[in-house]
Amino acid sequence: MRKSLTIFGVVFIFVFSMSCCLYGIEEMVPGQRPDPEGIPTEVRIAAYLTDLSGVDSVGQSFTPTFIVMVRWHDPRLATETTDAKSQIRKRPIDEVWHPELIILNQKRLFKFFNPKDLVEITSDGNVSYVEQYFGELVFPMDLRMFPFDSHSLPITLISGKYGPDEVHFEIDKERTGRNDVFSVADWEIDQVKGDTGEYRIGAQARDLSRVDFTLKAKRYSGFYMSRVVMPLVFIVLMSFSVFWIDPRELGTQLTVATTSILTLIAFQFAMNSSLPRIFYLTKMDVFILGATVIVFAAFIEAVITSFLAKRNNQELALAVDRKARLIFPGIFLVLIAYYFFM
Repeated sequence: MRKSLTIFGVVFIFVFSMSCCLYGIEEMVPGQRPDPEGIPTEVRIAAYLTDLSGVDSVGQSFTPTFIVMVRWHDPRLATETTDAKSQIRKRPIDEVWHPELIILNQKRLFKFFNPKDLVEITSDGNVSYVEQYFGELVFPMDLRMFPFDSHSLPITLISGKYGPDEVHFEIDKERTGRNDVFSVADWEIDQVKGDTGEYRIGAQARDLSRVDFTLKAKRYSGFYMSRVVMPLVFIVLMSFSVFWIDPRELGTQLTVATTSILTLIAFQFAMNSSLPRIFYLTKMDVFILGATVIVFAAFIEAVITSFLAKRNNQELALAVDRKARLIFPGIFLVLIAYYFFM
């Protein structure tokens, strides 16, 4: 009995030791990239946008939902097993070599597809990593052409550790793309395009490998045409009615002119929340400012002609009104031409 227990103990220790050794070999963490002294490691990368829920002109950001798919080959992780269950292994990404990806322009991002950061490893050493993100990405916006502006919305990824001579990004065009329908309603969104390059760190005087996924976005201007431009046109045309009122009717002229100004001011207060709050003037700002100046100038003209009529210069007052009927609409047409065509 004692001899049997001894043999059993020896066999158990041997099997346990071999298992530990094999497990240790399989779980070996590569400290360097697959070919540290050779050519750059090729990393295929793709981005697929599943949704775009908004573009914030004031916050200079957009809110996408997107999937990042990364693949590379590490022969050190290859195995000779033929067991079907062992063809694909899952390991935490920190236990294998990886390109140290960083989303450069992230503001606030959340992961919800691969929370444990697992990679899949095939028996021939191919490694793949997939993660889905949701949140805000920032980018600089030039809104001078607002609301006829268009922008390139970027998803910029860099290798936080490796330069172009160590890691070479290649766009996986087959898996890069977007859904046909997005949640955002006020933008026309183009297809996703990928491009590789370098990211310069000035303080360290070194370059890092970089990849940019961009999609063109053009703002739909119909909302601003119907809610801003057309009401402004009607307010300005209403102010022009003072040129057809007898200059001796001071009360009527001032009532119409004052009402036009107050209506314009109230309209601007109502529209402030729909316009980007930036320090420079956009096309829309120029149009609103020009319309305000024209309406105020019509008020001044009404006061001048009424003053002339009271001083018994009726003919001069009427002559000023007749010229104003041509000059003011002409100036307004120039403003409209600037807004739409320049």
